[in-house]
Amino acid sequence: MSIYIKKYEKLINEILDYYKIDKNSFFSSSREAHLVEARQIFAYCLRENFYLSFPAIGEILNRDHTTIMYAYNKIGLLINKNRRIKRLLKRLLGKIKTKEYKKVIPKSPKEKEPIIKQEGLNNHLNPTKEMIKKIGQDNLKKHIKNLYLNLKKMLKDINFQLSLIKII
Repeated sequence: MSIYIKKYEKLINEILDYYKIDKNSFFSSSREAHLVEARQIFAYCLRENFYLSFPAIGEILNRDHTTIMYAYNKIGLLINKNRRIKRLLKRLLGKIKTKEYKKVIPKSPKEKEPIIKQEGLNNHLNPTKEMIKKIGQDNLKKHIKNLYLNLKKMLKDINFQLSLIKII
């Protein structure tokens, strides 16, 4: 078991209890729907509450970082549409006692469903003293750099897609 897994043991156990699955199944390569959803919830919580990069989360779950990006975006969109997912995240985040919950869960279903949340983006670029204490200044610099690189990649992808549209 890696050091990462021990660090997030409480979160993993809460997810395993909720979905009634064992740890071996959770970390297996199975694509059963309930296992996939459990992993997606875990990835979303790690990204939103512990500020881990997509590759770092992928390493924990033995998945490619693009799989983690897909999971993060999917759960981000489902929060507004699926009450069960919203309640589950509320419960998980309450049990692991993080203050980031209010940033993750929108207040009303009428709010838009952005893939990049402006509030979260602003918080990462303008860190508070509490945030610096929580994740450390070095980790914060790495996190901001990863955020910048991810945005840069997204812009390249958008430009590429636009060029394909122009060709068609």
